[in-house]
Amino acid sequence: MRKTIIISMDALFDADITQLGSDSFIGKLMLQGSWCNQLKTIYPALTYPTHVTLMTGAKPCHHGIGHNMKLQPQYKVKDRDWYWDIAEVKHPTMFHAVHRAGGKCCSLLWPVTGKAKCIRWNFPEVMAVRGENQLMKMMSYGSKSFMLMNELKHGRIRNGIKEPNLSDYSAAVCCDTIKHHAPDLTAVHFVDLDEMRHKHGTYSKQAMEALKRMDRRVEQIYRTACETPAMGDFLMVLVSDHGQADVRETFHMQRWLEKIGLGDDFTAQANAMSCNFYLRHEKADVSALMMHAGRDKRISHVYTKEELESLGYISGVPVAVEAAEGICMVDCDAAKPVVGTHGYGPGHPAENSFFCVAGNGIRQNMQLPPMHMWDVAPTVLALMGVPFECKDGHSFSDIIQE
Repeated sequence: MRKTIIISMDALFDADITQLGSDSFIGKLMLQGSWCNQLKTIYPALTYPTHVTLMTGAKPCHHGIGHNMKLQPQYKVKDRDWYWDIAEVKHPTMFHAVHRAGGKCCSLLWPVTGKAKCIRWNFPEVMAVRGENQLMKMMSYGSKSFMLMNELKHGRIRNGIKEPNLSDYSAAVCCDTIKHHAPDLTAVHFVDLDEMRHKHGTYSKQAMEALKRMDRRVEQIYRTACETPAMGDFLMVLVSDHGQADVRETFHMQRWLEKIGLGDDFTAQANAMSCNFYLRHEKADVSALMMHAGRDKRISHVYTKEELESLGYISGVPVAVEAAEGICMVDCDAAKPVVGTHGYGPGHPAENSFFCVAGNGIRQNMQLPPMHMWDVAPTVLALMGVPFECKDGHSFSDIIQE
């Protein structure tokens, strides 16, 4: 089994590769490896379902995660449960595959990894809601001694969950874990760029600074692995989940349902740049909803049930809509306003995410053809030499290897 590091660069998309340039460390890795700047994200382009898709090789209809949060309209956004527990994923992940093959995994703030027995060193992304204690929740979802040890070593770097401190902390923990444990699979998720784009805008000064910090963290981890003999002939994998686009107006979807007289028939679950509608009863008039949606200029596209099925989306959503340019869809008054966001569907200008793999035996400076998000897991595991069967993904390992 070939040791592998996979770094998720949240909210990085194809336009950023040009911005970084060949002098950046990521640019140099691209020259040393094979890469794709047309890694197609999923519908909707949200962090949790996208990360589960890339780690399972399966579409949402097969792994079961279709949103960051559970459908809980009775709560404000800040009080809703997210999909934290790996048991809610209905398809084996890369972590399961490596564990079954006898390897050891490390996961740092990777989505939907809570309570994962297949991860030896686990620092999951979970948040306290509705009066829960954050520390106690972290301890119950992750590797207690591992988290406590790293908090003692590196806790001074953090400032709660604020960025860029949190991503700096994750990088420090990642390097420390590589040095002392050399996991067979190390997965780390950086949110700094995503956070800056949400707060300040897609191409803001703050976002461009975050892009440079991302580049430095990637180099920091790569250098650490090179200096760790136990890592051997490791593979370095970079991946991103979605891009972002700026918004200027908020569109309250549940209030819109009420205005058109369908508030008692449907429940809206907003995805920021799109929105799913769920039936409240069997007699709800889907055609009436589609008619109103088709007439509203704030809506650019109406997804039918059949179209959602063709995209591989989860079942139970009879209709969804995509926001027009500059519109952010919300489903409750408590939703925090943002400057940049995501959650769009296929064909959006920011749909092209990024994939790169570098290491000995990997073709150098090779641009890969367009890939789907569900192709990542089978490709990386094949390069690692780990057996894996997945529902939807296709391995590109044959054209990547020399």
